Amino acid sequence: MNALTTARRVLRWAAEPSGPVPSGILRGAGSLAEAGECVPDVCRLVSSAGALFAAGDPPWADAEPVGPGVVLMAAAVGVRADERAAQILDLVPELSPRRDGRWAEALARHALVAPVLGASAGGVPAGLADRLRAMSPLTSIFGRPSTNPAARTAALDLSMRLLARPHGTASLTAVLARPSEDPLVLDWRARLLRILREQRPGLMLDVYLAARLRHGAAWDARIAAADAEMTRVAGPSPLALATVRFWGPLADTERAETEAGTMAGRIAGVTIDPAASIRARTYLTYAEYGRAVRLFSRYRDVLTIGDR
Repeated sequence: MNALTTARRVLRWAAEPSGPVPSGILRGAGSLAEAGECVPDVCRLVSSAGALFAAGDPPWADAEPVGPGVVLMAAAVGVRADERAAQILDLVPELSPRRDGRWAEALARHALVAPVLGASAGGVPAGLADRLRAMSPLTSIFGRPSTNPAARTAALDLSMRLLARPHGTASLTAVLARPSEDPLVLDWRARLLRILREQRPGLMLDVYLAARLRHGAAWDARIAAADAEMTRVAGPSPLALATVRFWGPLADTERAETEAGTMAGRIAGVTIDPAASIRARTYLTYAEYGRAVRLFSRYRDVLTIGDR
């Protein structure tokens, strides 16, 4: 085994994460210069991630080959207990899809970093995890950005640029619709959905429709758990609060449409764009989402996100 085989083991694991993150050795670090041997592993990683995120083939119409950065990152993950892991990451080229359009490269890096950060066993040290996150721009969208305001602004900008790519809308819809056990991820998604409510209200509704159609049972379980926690003497957990907050933009849209239909709304001439109307989504029914929006409306005053 050498550094290259270590990298390949990690890449193969990331394509189908199961068990602890693999580890290896850094012997023959020069072998990483022969990253061409990793092409099949990288292609498999990109292919599986492209399918998961509905990114198309090639991902978001970017046919550029993936560079060596993801191989170096995989090697660093594999030797995470070695102090030289940080030196390997120093060799990883900077990546900015906003600037250079390397979307396939960005997908490959996220497909590696996301399971590593989420691993319950064999994970990486906090400092190395922060560096991996910083090297994977899409992780700030599909997971969450850091709490740094500049990072959050960059993530919002990258989200809008992704929407402009072929299949970008389908990818963002698929990601935002999924439940999460991380309250910070849910709060990030709630922020993004609020922005979409102002700028792309039809897309916001499509996200909630996907949440109900694709993940309805999982969301029902989480909403029921959050409902039970809201009246606890000790107070609800951060996850319960974030779960309810996620449905806030839909609750606000529901309230606006209800008010538009009242006598006062008609007198005031309030109108709702049919393309951005809940009522126009045949399969997005109040019976499906009502419990979540009622929870948000009931506890609105204690559900402010603040500067999370």
